[in-house]
Amino acid sequence: MNQAIKLHNAAAGFYERTGIRLTVRTNNLPPDWTVEIIPDTRITGTLPPKALDGMTIIGYQDGTYETSEQLAGPTEDELWIYKQTPYLTVALRELAKGNNRLQDTIQTWR
Repeated sequence: MNQAIKLHNAAAGFYERTGIRLTVRTNNLPPDWTVEIIPDTRITGTLPPKALDGMTIIGYQDGTYETSEQLAGPTEDELWIYKQTPYLTVALRELAKGNNRLQDTIQTWR
């Protein structure tokens, strides 16, 4: 099965379980990326509104998935990385926790 189809199926299953709708992009990405998974910030399941603003999962060519929040911090000029894992399911669980979790970051960038 093609990798893009697997990711779309995973996104559909995630929506069924959590109510969080995801968009899977595989085209026009930076050279070292293979996929970008972005939540629909209007459909957040049981999370409060805006809980997924800035959240994304990036899949790299080495098979690593990174869950992060862009435009994070008090002045919205930081990147907060929450998890780096070889497992998409772990990255999805991290995404479902929502944003604004500075205490859970493993790395921050300004």
